[in-house]
Amino acid sequence: MNNSLSLPLSLGLACIVGSSFGISGCSSSTKSNDLDRNNSGDRYELAGSTSESSRFASTNNKKFSPNSSAGKGSSLGADLYGTFGIGLASIQDADWNETIGGTKYTGDLSFDSGFAYQVGLGRKFGKNRVELTYAQGSGETNEITVDNAGSTGSISGDIYTRSIMLTAYRDFPQEKTKAIPYVGVGIGSTSVDVDNITVAGTQIGNADGSAFSYQIKAGLSYSMSAETDVFGEVTYLITNDLDIEGTDFETANSLSVMTGIRYQF
Repeated sequence: MNNSLSLPLSLGLACIVGSSFGISGCSSSTKSNDLDRNNSGDRYELAGSTSESSRFASTNNKKFSPNSSAGKGSSLGADLYGTFGIGLASIQDADWNETIGGTKYTGDLSFDSGFAYQVGLGRKFGKNRVELTYAQGSGETNEITVDNAGSTGSISGDIYTRSIMLTAYRDFPQEKTKAIPYVGVGIGSTSVDVDNITVAGTQIGNADGSAFSYQIKAGLSYSMSAETDVFGEVTYLITNDLDIEGTDFETANSLSVMTGIRYQF
């Protein structure tokens, strides 16, 4: 039986039976209408609940997208990573001067290229990055000239440059490629150590000194995965007014070429 008909019919029978026992009549139409309205309202409320549930389920079933604003906000645009690189360093010819017995001597010191590496930690902020690195370059002393005497002499010894640098980078992402060019500029401190110095066959010993330095960088990164980038870069390190055991060097600069890897934690 149709439920919409059975409920009013039952109420009508109940009113008739009630009248036969002297019970006052009931307004079946009013109660029926009220119940119909309630029944209709119940169905409407149920439909509304179903609609709300569907919307809730639809909202909760949406997949998280890393490109969404929520994803970007959750990471705050900053990622911590480690970096390591190896390559070659070329220590540039350096002008020197030293005063001996009241006489100032000047000249030039040249070097052979050697091995270089760097290791550090960095953090990414959108298209910007900051790194704190330790870098070491090496080489060998090659030749020394003395301007006052107009002569050139042989010199040997191992030279090392050790730098602690804080560098800021700017990445330039490109469309439809995983290759990202970048540039960087940094400041820090560099120490220069020369070991086993021998001049014209006479062994002098070791010498070292340190000074403020700054560097400029240019490179290219390539994304291998969400966590890993490989890179190649060129670094020019500038160290001014370096004093090594009484010998002053106007500059002690180096040019290095490295390849390496960055891994995001």
